Amino acid sequence: MPESRIVRHRSDVAWLAWSQRAEYIEEEVARYDGRNLGVRTRRDGTGGLRVDFTYDVAAPPVAMEITALVEPDVRALGAELLKFEAELQEIVSSEHLGAWLLGIRVGVSVRRLRQPLVALLRRHRGRSGVALFAADEAPEDLTDGDLRLLAELFDLGLASAMRSDEGDELSIFPPIGNAQEGDDGFSTLLRTAMAANVDKLREARPRETHLVVTLDRSGLSPDPVRTPAPELPDGIDVLWILLGYFNAKWTYGLWRTTAGDRRWHLLRHPLGKPPVVYPPTASHDQQILKVRPD
Repeated sequence: MPESRIVRHRSDVAWLAWSQRAEYIEEEVARYDGRNLGVRTRRDGTGGLRVDFTYDVAAPPVAMEITALVEPDVRALGAELLKFEAELQEIVSSEHLGAWLLGIRVGVSVRRLRQPLVALLRRHRGRSGVALFAADEAPEDLTDGDLRLLAELFDLGLASAMRSDEGDELSIFPPIGNAQEGDDGFSTLLRTAMAANVDKLREARPRETHLVVTLDRSGLSPDPVRTPAPELPDGIDVLWILLGYFNAKWTYGLWRTTAGDRRWHLLRHPLGKPPVVYPPTASHDQQILKVRPD
């Protein structure tokens, strides 16, 4: 199994990634809890705090630490993909090309992928509904030219693309390894991440403390049966898991558990399925979580 590391030192580009993940969590807290965390303040050593961010106007105030369990070759590609994503987002927004979710393989040459990928986005400007473009599935109405373009993109490192007509946005998921989806859980990796970050979160007390763990590695199962919700150590109130695209291609990509709960709240599904609680321990837990209206 490839080496996994906990990211600790961050360049300006990496801080952009961390800020995007923090913004994502803020949106989910607002969506599912009806709670606005307010202004985010970057810390990471300033103001006597080592956590990444604080939200001191929230009620109660919040401290957030973000970390990533990554494979080295995945991390190397991540910064380049952030810039590529911003470039593609500008094209999609200005030309009204629909909403796209893209999976890119580790080892891809962004320079070689750029032109044919933009061509794919533009070819399907007028398509309605949800369409998947992958090696094992694609719309039935594709022309020979469409199919040749897809084959070229797969050779260049595109793993899959999904388009919908709900807005004009584009996201590139964390890079995908070439291994098949595995059956391994990641409980030990979570324990490692919590142990590495709990002290700095304790220092941020009496704030409510959130640890966000991004899992950017292939070969791990997205089934919560394989990774039961852990008992959170003193110092961590809320644990969030952001699964990479390879891990959560067709299932819940955002998990949350809280101190004393020992259940996962599975909150974000790529196909729009409602949130669920796992494992359901009582009849009311079997009901879907209520999503507050935007």
